[in-house]
Amino acid sequence: MKKKWRIFDCDGVLYDDTQTNQQFARIFEKYISEYLEIDPIYIKELTLKLKQKYLTEFSIIAYFREFDINFSDIISNTYLQLDLSMIAPDRRKKNVLEKLDGEKIIFTANPSAFTKYILNHMGLTDNFSKVIGMEETGFIPKNDIRAYSIVNELIKRLPNEDVYFCDDSIENLDIARKVGWKTIWYNPKYKGNSNHVIIQNFEELLEL
Repeated sequence: MKKKWRIFDCDGVLYDDTQTNQQFARIFEKYISEYLEIDPIYIKELTLKLKQKYLTEFSIIAYFREFDINFSDIISNTYLQLDLSMIAPDRRKKNVLEKLDGEKIIFTANPSAFTKYILNHMGLTDNFSKVIGMEETGFIPKNDIRAYSIVNELIKRLPNEDVYFCDDSIENLDIARKVGWKTIWYNPKYKGNSNHVIIQNFEELLEL
């Protein structure tokens, strides 16, 4: 029997990341300000310059490369300091994940340690066999097709095995199609058409 992989993005799919993103920005600016001993008012400008220099959307990668800050220290003092109390565990999503056939993994642009922190809070740790984050893909961004090839290697996917990829980003899904993945666009509010399968709630995954 051909194996089926179920690959999920985390942020924006398993939970709404709006508030955590806002909280992270505040914590990160405070941490960098204290670490580099510079006034917080200069952080936003410096961050923008470094993101442009290193061609990344992630502040953590820009500062990690520019100042050789220990990556684990950055994670521990920023991402893992987020208060997750605003994220309510979603029993309906957990029920769907438990019913889905195939091996389930997380492929995220965020640090894997942070994603495991989120999964633990939501009670979803046991629903996934592997978490692949920015470290595991060698900091190659998720909008780069090379990251998807790395994921294929990490899960030891064979050519005849199906991968079903659920993400909330059209850009990511477009790239995933190029490596032969079956793409599912999670967008609870979208009513139009798409080249990707559209789901507005997790229960629809059981029909695919």
